[in-house]
Amino acid sequence: MIIPRKSPSNCCPTCGRPIPPDGLRLSPLRQRVLNLVEQYGEISGALLYNEIWGSDPNGGPSLSTLYVTIYQLNKQLAPHGMAIRGGHGGHWGTNAGYRLIAEAAE
Repeated sequence: MIIPRKSPSNCCPTCGRPIPPDGLRLSPLRQRVLNLVEQYGEISGALLYNEIWGSDPNGGPSLSTLYVTIYQLNKQLAPHGMAIRGGHGGHWGTNAGYRLIAEAAE
């Protein structure tokens, strides 16, 4: 579900998804998470984790690393009226579908 934003210029006119602002300075990991969420439109936590760390020979970090990364990314997106939210009422989990939504800017 896409929540409409007050300023339609920040949303794609075709699909209605929010468009992150140019010049947003993100760490490489946060940028990768944002790119994957944008690319998939909605992506499960398990697939998101696998896309980022699936080829790590050591298995990658704990799943909580993904949750913390999304939390930190949301702190950077909030002033621009955007957030990454999971499905199932917004609860975090590997089966929740994460998507970029428009929210009221903080």
